[in-house]
Amino acid sequence: MLQHVLELVPEEIRKNDEWCRRAQELACSKRYNIIHLIYRHKEYEGHYKDYQFSFSTMREHWESGLSDIRRTLAHRDWLDMPNGEFRFVTHDIHRDER
Repeated sequence: MLQHVLELVPEEIRKNDEWCRRAQELACSKRYNIIHLIYRHKEYEGHYKDYQFSFSTMREHWESGLSDIRRTLAHRDWLDMPNGEFRFVTHDIHRDER
């Protein structure tokens, strides 16, 4: 709506008026698609997960991350740019599991 109103203002005024420039920044048509890749601790992990960095523990964390990435990329539609109604969209493979 703001973009439409700005189009009604003559271009010479839009270029030179500070308020028009600010409004133009707010009316931008940028779209964002955010994909969360957040490590979720396992039920069997205790407080030691914050300081346990053994090879086997780290390998398990990396494999968990790789699995999350593969499951995320299986949702090809998540890579589509958001439509005009929603310009900022977030996705999280774990959100559906809750």
